Amino acid sequence: MVTLATPTGRRLLPPKPKKRDWDAARAQRMTASRLAACMGLEKGEYSSPLAVWHEMRGTRPDTRASRVKEAARWGQRMEPVIAEAFAEESGCGIRPSPGMLVHQEAPWMGANLDFLVVEACGCGSHQPGMPAEPGDVAPCCDSQTCEACCEDCPTCPSLARGRRRRSKLRRHRATPPEASALLECKQRSAYQDHEWGEDEDSIPDSVAIQVHWGLAVSGLAAGYVAVLLGGNHLKWYRIERDEEFLASLVEWAKGWYDTHIVGGVEPDVDGSAATTELLNHLWRVKPGTVTILDPDETKRLKGEQEAIKARIKAEEEQLREVENRLRRAMGDAEFGMVDGYKAVSWCANGTFSRSKLAEDHPDVAAEYVTLAEVFDLDRFKAEQPELYGRYRARVLRTHKPPKAKAAKPRAARAKAKTEAAAGAGEAQ
Repeated sequence: MVTLATPTGRRLLPPKPKKRDWDAARAQRMTASRLAACMGLEKGEYSSPLAVWHEMRGTRPDTRASRVKEAARWGQRMEPVIAEAFAEESGCGIRPSPGMLVHQEAPWMGANLDFLVVEACGCGSHQPGMPAEPGDVAPCCDSQTCEACCEDCPTCPSLARGRRRRSKLRRHRATPPEASALLECKQRSAYQDHEWGEDEDSIPDSVAIQVHWGLAVSGLAAGYVAVLLGGNHLKWYRIERDEEFLASLVEWAKGWYDTHIVGGVEPDVDGSAATTELLNHLWRVKPGTVTILDPDETKRLKGEQEAIKARIKAEEEQLREVENRLRRAMGDAEFGMVDGYKAVSWCANGTFSRSKLAEDHPDVAAEYVTLAEVFDLDRFKAEQPELYGRYRARVLRTHKPPKAKAAKPRAARAKAKTEAAAGAGEAQ
């Protein structure tokens, strides 16, 4: 008989498994973060539908920058801190992650919940949770009697009066309440505060999808999101289980999984930074090799590229015109006020033009030139060609076809040949 860790979630791996076990269990399963990427909701530089496809096939190179890996490590380190702060502010109890879960009827659906949540009771003064020590009962607001504080309170009295009450309380030991929700912990920069509104309908779509997917796998009744913004501002949200939405979400995910993972169909490329990074490192360039492209498709793509560049150029010119109008309105002022607030600033804090200074005042510029350490790229390239090639970006350029030479008429060619021969005879 299969033991479930949540109403529909079977534990596949314990918390903090070995990396090789984690990679093997996750290889062919759709997880919350992968689903968000496949739906085009991950706007960062790490994941996209094509990147997920290669990742699940085991053909994706690890292109994550060190700063991205370090940010992920700090996010994991901060999860317990964020969860504890959420428990204090919400009145809910938290329990550790049950590990990696898969749906009992659909093993291709996987989820790794950050924490489980035992929701607070109706009176608002009760915080349920795990027993204080092994064998103890869960905490409760009434330490005098064996009565619950309200109809929603599921536990027996706590050990608020100390260890001497333990023997008495053994008679009233109750099973700790079951978790009914999950908790997703996030850490974000203060610059992303505007992405997190006042209710659950105004949080990033990628995060909301991750919570819904966790509910679909686990069968829990609700999900919470706690986000720490700028390291000092906590916001948290409750997301109700929506059966109709979950059914459509699972149907979409099943279609993508069957088409691209089971069927092996490669997803189309998109314009995300993650796809660009993937394609730049997916193959090692073979110098001097040539591939034959489809003429019609290549011409179409090059035409679209040129049209987009033309639109960008036109829009950049329009943007400069609008900004120049603002500059003219500002004059010599540094700040422009509208309705009592600073609407425009035009400060002398841009990039310093060293080349112009050297051109206009060469003697002054020479006084401030100092010796500095530089990276010897030529020597590095000669002595470490393998490493040099690994870190050298591939640059995509398009080229115009060569102009065909105009054919001269036969009479003109004959005349030119005769004149050339005559000239040669005179020279002799």
